[in-house]
Amino acid sequence: MSLHSKNRHVKPHYGYYFRPPMQGLWWSRRSLRKVSSVDAPGHEVLMTIMLSGAAVMDAAIFMIGADETCPQPQTREHLLVARTMGIKHMIAVQNKIDLVSRERAIQSYQKIRAFLSGTEYVDILVILVSTQRRINVDLLIENIQTQMPTPERDTPLNPLAFTIRTFDVNRPGTSVSDLKGGVLGGTLFFGNCSTFPASYPLY
Repeated sequence: MSLHSKNRHVKPHYGYYFRPPMQGLWWSRRSLRKVSSVDAPGHEVLMTIMLSGAAVMDAAIFMIGADETCPQPQTREHLLVARTMGIKHMIAVQNKIDLVSRERAIQSYQKIRAFLSGTEYVDILVILVSTQRRINVDLLIENIQTQMPTPERDTPLNPLAFTIRTFDVNRPGTSVSDLKGGVLGGTLFFGNCSTFPASYPLY
């Protein structure tokens, strides 16, 4: 996910959306910051797309189904991508705990821990979650806020942005000059949007 300091409301986009961590009771909640989330594909045959998504991530939520054997082929590849891209901040989520027994959930948790052993992610949090029943979702949001700091951006530099989502479809690695359709999301690594030159083309 790409982390930002500005506050926004939730804005669903095609696989790329903003969700601000909130603080306080429901009648007095305030937005703490903006979190841009990239939903990377899970299937191993879509690793090219997943690599493009990982290029703009500052942190990652490692989703593992409690009803599946761990690790799946794509689980190994996703961990390898995270290590290769140098993603330092990660939270593992054991999802779908409502679909399995207590004993199976414990076994799945132990397998996740064993899979992460021997890597730089051995000590990361593993949060048991059911998104359907909203179990521990608030705990996950809290740890996104506390365990995934917003990185410092070099705003005085010339702008550099990686595009993660466009409409129409563009292949990963397409040059900015060859993009077709509108840009829906990405990560601004350097500079800020106000420093883009007036002659900068829009696609």
